[in-house]
Order: sequence, then structure tokens, then C-alpha cells
Amino acid sequence: MYRVQDEKETDAALDRLGIRDGGEIRTVPFKKLSRAVRADVLCFGTVLEYAFKSALLLSVSRVRLSLHCDTSDGKPVFDGDEFGVTGGAGPDAVGKAAINIAGKVVKSVKDSSKKLLPGSAARRAADFTDEISDVDLRDESREAARKLVDKFPQ
Repeated sequence: MYRVQDEKETDAALDRLGIRDGGEIRTVPFKKLSRAVRADVLCFGTVLEYAFKSALLLSVSRVRLSLHCDTSDGKPVFDGDEFGVTGGAGPDAVGKAAINIAGKVVKSVKDSSKKLLPGSAARRAADFTDEISDVDLRDESREAARKLVDKFPQ
């Protein structure tokens, strides 16, 4: 049985190592990282794919996650990847497609605003468009993560 360390503890340990972004984690030697976060098993996840596709009255949202876990000695414990997928048909699919298209239009406007608006106005417009234009793939991510955890060795 495994106990998942509190997120705040892990974040504080990574902060002490100078890691501010997930991509920086691979710059720290494995043993040093293991000692800093005080964990017997370290797991690293990666988003391999995320997509939203729609065609007329059908839509599919899909996320693919990978998870690699090693003991503090560096021995592999688990390596796998899984998909999380949701689909829709009829009005739901049309609604998601409309939101996706609107998001692309808004992002296009945002990119154009960077060229036309002065500094802070462009930043405010960019922040606002980021909030309203992203496709939400949380359910698909949770499904993929649940499938990975179900496959994890006991």
C-alpha cells in the first residue's frame, strides 16, 4: 500500500531545489530529488496527447497520459500510459464543436490584439481570452489517471 505525499510538501521540497516548472525536474539527479521529497517511490507523469475533434453531430475529447515510477534506488516500479476519452452525439456534440470553434476564433483575435494593442491592454485581452477559449479536458484526464492508478502494482 502506498501513501501519496501531500502536494504542498512536495512543492516545498521542489521549491528548495530551485524547481519552479515541471520540465526542470529532470535537471536534478535522481537520488538528490528522492532525498529532497522524502519519498520511497517517485512518479513522473507526462501528457502525451490531448485532442478535441468534432464532425457534424459527433465529438470526441481525448487525453493520453503516461506514468513512470521508480524506487528511491532508481529501480523501475511501474511504466504505463492510458487514454481518457469522452464522446458526444447530437446537440451535445454541436455545443462542444461551437465552443471549440469559438475558442479558435478568440485565440486568433488574441494573437492579432498583441500586434494592435499597447502592452498592458494586450496582456489583459490575452488573459481574458485564455479564460474563455480553452477546451476543458479535466474529465478525460481524470479517467486516464484513474486507469493508470488501477494498473499500479499493489
